[in-house]
Amino acid sequence: MARQRERGKRPPAVKRVKRAMVRLTYTLAQCDTLGKLIVYLRESKGWDQHTLVALTGLKQSRLSSLERDTRKPSFEEMDVLALFLEQSLQVFSTRRPMRPQGVEGAHDAGR
Repeated sequence: MARQRERGKRPPAVKRVKRAMVRLTYTLAQCDTLGKLIVYLRESKGWDQHTLVALTGLKQSRLSSLERDTRKPSFEEMDVLALFLEQSLQVFSTRRPMRPQGVEGAHDAGR
């Protein structure tokens, strides 16, 4: 009898964490810019911007600018993002460069 009770018990330190179903803004295939990649990695961890800001020490406005591709990250910012998003620094440095604002590419001409 005592053995059956012990099997059903869980140690108090072990908690079940239910991971919320997160709807991702982008698929990995759509991550053609650094900002989209940051959004994808953040959302795949189930984090909102405020969580990533709290972990990294970045300002919320700065993270938002990085995710919208309106600013380029410094090396230190890429390093801390890579650390908390559990990616190598190479992942952030090999993405296609940001498109300059106000410049349309050939594929946008008909829009």
